[in-house]
Amino acid sequence: MHWFVRTFIGTGLLIFGGGALLMLYAEYGLPWKHAEMKREMVAYLEQRYLDEFELGNIRFDWMHGNNYYTYATAATTDINFYVERSSDGTFEDGYGYEYWSSFGESIIKPYIPFASTISTNVTFYEPLPKDKDVFDHLQHTCWTVYLDIPYSLTQTNKENELYKLLDIIQQMDKDDICFEYMRVGYMGEDIELHKEELMRIHELEELKVVDYDVREHNH
Repeated sequence: MHWFVRTFIGTGLLIFGGGALLMLYAEYGLPWKHAEMKREMVAYLEQRYLDEFELGNIRFDWMHGNNYYTYATAATTDINFYVERSSDGTFEDGYGYEYWSSFGESIIKPYIPFASTISTNVTFYEPLPKDKDVFDHLQHTCWTVYLDIPYSLTQTNKENELYKLLDIIQQMDKDDICFEYMRVGYMGEDIELHKEELMRIHELEELKVVDYDVREHNH
């Protein structure tokens, strides 16, 4: 009886230990590979971007091809982004995407300094280059923009606010700032402009907000 209990406990501990090791492998991969993966990632990033990088803890993705990945921060720009080393030795990273998304916020903020929050996502009309500096890509870059204005549209200020917004967007168009989509929120009331409208913003004569139209005055 005691032999059976010891065997049962031993088997349970073995199964538990094996399961724990499998869980650790699924999360972290082979522990002795971490230092090697980090060195390879740092070398890849420094060679491509000519900067220094601080990397976080190495993780392992066994569900999508046994890839090692982490997040890195660039010393010069302080941009935080994803970097991955696949099982075939190739690398992928999100530095360009994160850089241009952040750059979009810095471009737009001077036009609308009264916005409480500005958030941008980037779209590339041509893929980011692999063989040259990814920061030289502005002419192929467009943004999706979300703005929050810290006050409401009222019957008193609505028309003036919408004309002000239209003037700002048209000025950005003249400065060759490209948009895919823009949403401007006035504390619960939104204005949405889609790609087709933004492409012809220089000739747009009205902005629609819910059921309210603003039309350009004829002087």
